[in-house]
Amino acid sequence: MNDDGANLPGDVLARVALRKQEALEAGIQALEERISIGIEGHLAERRGYLDGLTETRRKESESTGLKELEVLQAAGDETLRRLDTELVRRRSERTRDETRRREDRLVREKKEEEARKRQAEDEERKKKAATDDPSAKIRTLLKHAQNHMQRGDMELAAKVITEGLELDGFNAELLDLDEKIREAMASDTFTAKPTSADEAKKEKGKEKGKEKPAKAKQPKSKPAKQPPSALPPGAPGQRKFPSWAFTVIAAGLLVVAAAIVYIEYMPKKVEKNLTIAVLPWSSSADAKELKLFTDALPEVVVRLLSGTPSGVSVVGYATSANLSSAGSDPVGELTRLGYSHFLRGALSRRDTLFTVHVELSDSAGTTLWSQDFERDTSGLLLIPHEIAYGLRTHFRVATPPGAGTAVQNQNTEAYLLYLKGLNAMRQPGGIGVDEAVNTFNRSLALDSALAETHSGLSSALVARNAVSRPGAGDILEDAGAAASTAIRLDPRSSEGYAALGRVLIERHQYQTALDLLDSAEVRAPGGSALPYLRGMALFRSGRPEQALEFLQKAYRLDPRNVEILALMATVHYLNRTFDRALWFHETAMQFTGDTLRYLAGPLSDVIMSDAAIRLSQGHRVTTACMNLLGDDPHEVTTLYSLARLLQVTGDLEESNKYLKALDSTLRARVRSNPTDAGLRLYLGLTLTRLGRYADGIALGEAVVAADTNNVDAKYFLARIYALQMYSPQTRMIDSTKMVRTMDLLTEAINQRFIDGQLCNADLYNVYSMADIRSIFGRRSAER
Repeated sequence: MNDDGANLPGDVLARVALRKQEALEAGIQALEERISIGIEGHLAERRGYLDGLTETRRKESESTGLKELEVLQAAGDETLRRLDTELVRRRSERTRDETRRREDRLVREKKEEEARKRQAEDEERKKKAATDDPSAKIRTLLKHAQNHMQRGDMELAAKVITEGLELDGFNAELLDLDEKIREAMASDTFTAKPTSADEAKKEKGKEKGKEKPAKAKQPKSKPAKQPPSALPPGAPGQRKFPSWAFTVIAAGLLVVAAAIVYIEYMPKKVEKNLTIAVLPWSSSADAKELKLFTDALPEVVVRLLSGTPSGVSVVGYATSANLSSAGSDPVGELTRLGYSHFLRGALSRRDTLFTVHVELSDSAGTTLWSQDFERDTSGLLLIPHEIAYGLRTHFRVATPPGAGTAVQNQNTEAYLLYLKGLNAMRQPGGIGVDEAVNTFNRSLALDSALAETHSGLSSALVARNAVSRPGAGDILEDAGAAASTAIRLDPRSSEGYAALGRVLIERHQYQTALDLLDSAEVRAPGGSALPYLRGMALFRSGRPEQALEFLQKAYRLDPRNVEILALMATVHYLNRTFDRALWFHETAMQFTGDTLRYLAGPLSDVIMSDAAIRLSQGHRVTTACMNLLGDDPHEVTTLYSLARLLQVTGDLEESNKYLKALDSTLRARVRSNPTDAGLRLYLGLTLTRLGRYADGIALGEAVVAADTNNVDAKYFLARIYALQMYSPQTRMIDSTKMVRTMDLLTEAINQRFIDGQLCNADLYNVYSMADIRSIFGRRSAER
């Protein structure tokens, strides 16, 4: 047999081969098992090593993090400690500054009080001397009349002159002043009764002529009194008194009594030029939720009474509200201004019911009419209509059709939102405009048929347009649509017409606006809104003299309305009657809520434009600017106003110090915000006042070229050119710069009429060399 088993049988060889195969597979399997066990052991060992390493690293990281956290906490504690120390220091400085300011204010107020006392004593002495000396009294009356004329109160001036003529009917000064007053009143929208001495004598002659025939009549002779009869009644020789005579006498007495009662309690006939001032309502001190009604409902009463067809004029509610908020006695102020009747109201609440007490009194405090109302919330909204109806009935004047039914079926919540919008619109400085727009829109979302809300929304949008910038959308288009909707919903009311008229004025469609306001005059003949808008349209269309006629009427009806006062100041400023402009601005400043900023702004422009006023009033602007800079030393507009005034008054060293500081501040801000056009324009003005004319013009022209719709940029660039157009050394006008100035102003006015920019003192050279009002005629009359 061979070694390879070739001689073995085949089946044996097959079994041997099978066993070898099985042994080989068993060996391979055992080897795989050993390898697998080895790998698993290695992996477990590696996993343990890695877990240990990870745990070690984690502990090291936690330890490092805790250390870093401790360091950060220590640094934070140190920072907080330093901040607390700095806060305490600044609070202490602020408290010290406030204490010093309070003490200074108290000292100043004490001095002012002493000055007022001395002035009152002087006036008392003068009055006493005037009483003893008729000529001194006449001089005093002349002075008072002249003061009233300067303020535009021609009616009060006429009354004072009449009093003087009663003392001396042939005084030349009184007669001359009387003639001037009558001429001024004849040129205005009202006429005064003749007060001259000759006419007074004629009236007295007429009265005497009427009295003489009565004196010529002789009384009829009466029969001699007979002694009482000694006979008993019914005796022969005595007449019996007929019984029917008692009935006649009794009936006559009843008729007389009825006539007396009727005369006493009949509605009073309306007086000529009767004026009613509706004052803000009062309420209990703890009823803050009533403020919405006490502020807004009297304004609704004013609007309703303004629609009285004839005989009654209503003082604008802005005047009543401003005088009341200023802390003064509104009745005393209005009485001194010549107003006669005052409507007061008091509001209280108990559970769900409101109680309103209103009473009408005269200037002497005599109650002429009163009424009490008790209503729920929806009924409270109708009270202004009931008050207006009661007053018209009392004065026997006509009631417009539909009066008293305007809000009966309207959504109460929507009307309350409308009242909130009215209150927001009255906030000074326009700070409530956005709130008013949002509130009016919320009201319309609840009731889109409320005409008053559409009118209010239109007025609020026009106010927003006055401060908006390019890209804000066509606000005037939305305002016009809201006003048109108001007219469509309530064509009897004047509010929609007034709102649309204002929109047309802002669009420069002056004649269309005047025609619209003419047709609206019959709807509100006794209010100040329409004559104010007519005056604005006439002024902006280049007719200042006609504008003054209507503005004086608006002023008489609303003498403490900031908008009316500001427009009157603008007209007088462009007429170069700076003393009148100063007076109107001074009066408006009392009700703006920020007298310092107003003094450093519009008043500063007036004071700088007149040398005499600048000499006497310039220190007020300087003081106001320094106080404002004490709160913010880098405030750009105040820094510029102060530097400009110092430069004009000749304090060049101090002026250059502020101008250089302003230059540095503006350059830093422009680098951080290069797209801010306002900063670049103020930098252009500053460079111009520093004598760097080319740089100032280059900056301004670049801003205008970058955005041709930027109205402010055109006004500012016109101011830059105006400052450079005249050379004091050569006394020559640069005609090229002057033409460029006028063109820029014309373009700017065509886009938006901004009174404050037109009356800026930087345009002084334009006022001196040309009539700036001449450019009004260059504007297209209709757009």
